[in-house]
Amino acid sequence: MGLVGSGGKSPVRSRDCRGLRGAPGPMLLPRHAVAGAPDRRDTASCAGPTRGRMCGWRPAAWCPRAASTTSRAIATASRKVSGQMFSLAYVILPVSDTLPAEAIRASLARFQRGRRGELPEAWVAFHDETDEIREAHEARFEFTDNGTRGMRIGGDGDTFHIDTGKVREEMKRRGVRHWAVRFADEMGLDEFFDRFGSRSRRDPDTGAFGRWLNPLGKWDWWDLGGGFDGTILGERQTGEGRPVSMMSSGPGRGRTILGNIQNALSDALGQEPSAPVEVANDRNIEMVATLLGDAREGRANAYPAAIVLPPDAVEDRLRWLGTRPELGPWESFAWLGLAPEAAWEDIVQAAYRRFRDHWAAAIAYHH
Repeated sequence: MGLVGSGGKSPVRSRDCRGLRGAPGPMLLPRHAVAGAPDRRDTASCAGPTRGRMCGWRPAAWCPRAASTTSRAIATASRKVSGQMFSLAYVILPVSDTLPAEAIRASLARFQRGRRGELPEAWVAFHDETDEIREAHEARFEFTDNGTRGMRIGGDGDTFHIDTGKVREEMKRRGVRHWAVRFADEMGLDEFFDRFGSRSRRDPDTGAFGRWLNPLGKWDWWDLGGGFDGTILGERQTGEGRPVSMMSSGPGRGRTILGNIQNALSDALGQEPSAPVEVANDRNIEMVATLLGDAREGRANAYPAAIVLPPDAVEDRLRWLGTRPELGPWESFAWLGLAPEAAWEDIVQAAYRRFRDHWAAAIAYHH
């Protein structure tokens, strides 16, 4: 079968128009991937028994609602799905003999968020967090231990770099359930870090506090389509249920933790878990030339929150074009022939023009 978790047949240059889902033959892309074939949605372009049905990829009456603005499209492509923050990215890839699943994973691998020991050593760099830890050391906090109901935290500081478990242990040692503290009044920065620090480590060369992270990291995990199932086609699937993709980044710590939280909340509220809904692979891929046509017509489905350029097209740090936290990287815009202040509409269309003979996969990524 085509694009599945562990492989599948080579996708391209087949005239089998049955699409990917359930097709026994080597098919991923629509017939328009064939060299010299039309690249638009004109249903009359398809020859043979598929004429008027877009090779099984579109219903004859397909007609998505065009977005009024690209900002609306970006908002649609970056939202909370089931209480979790996901965004939509289109991964652009060349037509080749590489298995689709392998091609998508290989393109996205360099952008996995992670720490030293989780990723290749060459991918991580020291991220200095000394200033943030110093701010936590000097801030004022109010900790209230509510027992089984958790801990209430007040004050003017950020606890991201504080291990609240260690704070609770210190409160037990002191025999208090409420602790108003400014750590700088009670201990030095080094002692604070050793006793209450969380996540960060000390750089043995500089003595700075921080973590070894992937500076190109964008995703914790991803799924083909996911909560944006069908969006790339302008046919987003809606309704009850939990989308389940056969193609994903696989199991991970963050995915497992959030899954356990969701299950616990369902149990606490006496709710049945959401029924799984299969995400079809062929609803979440499209030819870039078709996306270019949609973009020129202002259709929302052509404008994701991020675009990932093909491997080896440009250095990895310039391959992920995104809208969050701000448009960038600007060097990529120059490579596409655009000014640094280019609008997202222009950036997207320039990328599509450059790679119009490629195909794209829509992924929902958690960040």
